[in-house]
Amino acid sequence: MALYLSLAGFDPSGGAGLLADTQVWQQLGHQAMALSTAQTVQNSKGVTGLVPGDPSLFEAQFKALAQDFKLDGFKIGLLANAAMVELVTRLLLPYKTPKILDPVLKASSGAQLLDAAGTEAMLIHLLPQVDLLTPNLAEAAQLTGKEVQNLDQMELAAHALLKRGARRVLIKGGHLAGEPVDLYVDLHQTLPIGGPRASGLDPRGTGCLLSSAILGHFEGDWPQAVQKAKAYAYKAIARSQPLGAGQPYWKLS
Repeated sequence: MALYLSLAGFDPSGGAGLLADTQVWQQLGHQAMALSTAQTVQNSKGVTGLVPGDPSLFEAQFKALAQDFKLDGFKIGLLANAAMVELVTRLLLPYKTPKILDPVLKASSGAQLLDAAGTEAMLIHLLPQVDLLTPNLAEAAQLTGKEVQNLDQMELAAHALLKRGARRVLIKGGHLAGEPVDLYVDLHQTLPIGGPRASGLDPRGTGCLLSSAILGHFEGDWPQAVQKAKAYAYKAIARSQPLGAGQPYWKLS
């Protein structure tokens, strides 16, 4: 059993963010802890408000955990602004344990969740120290300034992010036409990772589901962890069910 810490936004409806991350880790048999980077106003229909977290409180909470527990890995999600990006970068710098960054830039409803200054701070400060970056097509396009709509463009974007300091990149192809193909790229290999699509289902928080599942399955081999996490996420998505009037929710069991 590992102990993982989610640094992400609080979604009171439980479909994304730190509540989603902790659900995954607990279902996989790990211990889960969480620190809120921001409070959101949202439900199954989307995000309508965002209040960034207090940096001094966040730092005190992190140090309290770090003084008492051996933290085996980190999943970083919504960061809200440049101040939180820079704080998370500083707090995680001493840790050599696995770190995954799922770059939450915009909500699916279109709400901006990280401004331009925060995005640039992420690229400059945080990107070089995380082990795996997991953008979707839109996020990869926003991070690189390139069009990303097919596998060739995904590869170009991934290499652009490697040049910015990323160690490994997984560009998620769930919004590609046809079967979804994710593209894993590091300095040594380019690996398309396919899988079936759960027909007709578009649940909330699939990025949180996949990134936390990758960390939960990691045993030293990143591509293997991605493949296991994709199979795990597919089953959760295939079980999706409506809870509110908007998008359905994935279900772990």
